[in-house]
Amino acid sequence: MAFLDDDGVKIRKKEARTYSGKAGFRQLLDHIYETVKDGGPIRQFNFGDLRYLEYSDNFVGEHLNRMASIENLDAKVLEMEGDTETPVSYCSYRYLDKSFRNMAPWYLYGDHLVHSLTESGNKREFVAIQSKLLAQRYLNEFDIFWSMAGSRKGKGK
Repeated sequence: MAFLDDDGVKIRKKEARTYSGKAGFRQLLDHIYETVKDGGPIRQFNFGDLRYLEYSDNFVGEHLNRMASIENLDAKVLEMEGDTETPVSYCSYRYLDKSFRNMAPWYLYGDHLVHSLTESGNKREFVAIQSKLLAQRYLNEFDIFWSMAGSRKGKGK
């Protein structure tokens, strides 16, 4: 909800949040889980599972276990070959051509799009935007790249 100047209130249709550092990364993982705990899409573009482990403080194992228990989760990952040595069991993987390596990584869950940003000194921030229209556009783009990508067989492979 947003409070208006004239003492009114309106429902926000779009929202942006910034998650910073290790505490922020944990908050982001909690938000992902809460958003998709009843199922739904997750899409990771150039966003390998192991890339952010240093920000997890060993919480990522607990997060992966709870995510694996979600029914009707549709999780797909597009990454560079070799980015994830141990695939996550609930995800399907395909490989991007190496020419896409420098494209901005993003993570989509429900109506939330997350971009990962690095500041000087290796400070990591994740900017999440809630927008149904934006999420749908990124989902459509993901599907195009997914159809062009090399594949592993089955989930977690």
